[in-house]
Amino acid sequence: MNTNRKIIIVLCLICVLFLSLIGYLTYFTLFRSADVAAHPSNRRLWVQEENTLRGSIYDASGVVLAKTVTNEKNEQVRTYPYGSLYAHVIGYNSAIYGKSQLESAFNDLLLGKNAFSTIINMGGLSEVGFDLTLTIDHDVQQAAANRLGKRNGAAVAINPRTGEILAMVSSPSFDPNDSALIQNWAKINDDENAPFLARATSGLYPPGSTFKIVTSSAILSEKLDNMTFNDTGSTTIDGKVFKNYKNKSMGKLDLARAFSLSSNVAFCEWGAALGGAKLYEKAAAFGFEKAVSLDIPAAKSRFPQKDMSATDSAAAAIGQWDILATPLQMAKVAGVIANDGVDMPNNLVKKATNSMGLIMYEAKKSAGTRVIPTEDAAKIKDMMVQTVKSGTATSVSISGVTVAGKTGTAENEKQGKEHAWFVGFAPAVNPQIAVAVIVEYSGGTGSELAIPIAREMIMKALN
Repeated sequence: MNTNRKIIIVLCLICVLFLSLIGYLTYFTLFRSADVAAHPSNRRLWVQEENTLRGSIYDASGVVLAKTVTNEKNEQVRTYPYGSLYAHVIGYNSAIYGKSQLESAFNDLLLGKNAFSTIINMGGLSEVGFDLTLTIDHDVQQAAANRLGKRNGAAVAINPRTGEILAMVSSPSFDPNDSALIQNWAKINDDENAPFLARATSGLYPPGSTFKIVTSSAILSEKLDNMTFNDTGSTTIDGKVFKNYKNKSMGKLDLARAFSLSSNVAFCEWGAALGGAKLYEKAAAFGFEKAVSLDIPAAKSRFPQKDMSATDSAAAAIGQWDILATPLQMAKVAGVIANDGVDMPNNLVKKATNSMGLIMYEAKKSAGTRVIPTEDAAKIKDMMVQTVKSGTATSVSISGVTVAGKTGTAENEKQGKEHAWFVGFAPAVNPQIAVAVIVEYSGGTGSELAIPIAREMIMKALN
């Protein structure tokens, strides 16, 4: 009897193990197989690519940003004519290091694969992948990179009416061509400036005074815009002193004037009056604490909690405390105001076409999401226009164009090395471009450092 019991126990264990194996194989086949098959490190993908001419990548007007050529050894080599300029957008395609960004996300289309087509074979030669056309405007991208130069930072431009990305620059960058990657991989990985970090989409920074756009929308929602303050350069809230930049005194302020002059004193008072829950609610409406839907990975901007003290609410109102935002998120904030209170989903890839020019993929169009009422967006737009006319952003002015904007100087862990921000859009009527620019640890202001970059981008886009 004891022996029979042992046999039964062993059989039960074998059955459990067998069922577990079947369960795992079923789960893997249904839920994991596609991800594993598409993983950049899957060597079988490279075997498939040997006989496929990978599709090219173009900007919106047809400028070649990535293509595949055949070298003297009759090997296919992926080349990037503009080197580091698009490394954080297009990524790289390496047999050693795998794929990143659009090269990874749109790998199947670049290899000519989708649910409704077969690979086209051209007279028995190599199979041909699909070409991607991006929403990127190469002139705007190049202008942003040239103005940013070797400084650490990022610049993003979007079309606020469609959500299309017009430019997305991160600095420092790296050369994604395979020979350069092989030579410099270890050096890039060890660089304390993190050249692999796509700052435009994944860099998280305190937004500083550019967040006053969000705070202003909360003030308008709660009908607190009738409050006025006598700004003497500083204010004390629950024992904590808040000061203006360089302790500047601004006198009597209503909302419009406090916004255009970027009064920390007034906005800290409004923040304490609003409280953390109202600020959190409005930040969430603008997209904080939510995953960003984009063709490449993008970090979630942070507004960590609702329950806050009066001093924390005051700091949050001026874009400090624990608030962190990506440059993409702040471009979207500007885009919401430009687009009459509606946030549009963003995309980088406009379409994919086969070798005969037939469209094999096209980005879906969406009506967007209402973030704030049209009338509130109009009031904030007017305040941003006034900021450019007579406030902190006068240097972004462009002859014949009404520009709307907001500067920011954000404190961080490096005392005396503030981040310089600018967000804005143009023209104020029927906007065509919304931008966000950050220069890291600059120790300067947004008007000094970020505005020249933004202005150049706007001029190129409207040219």
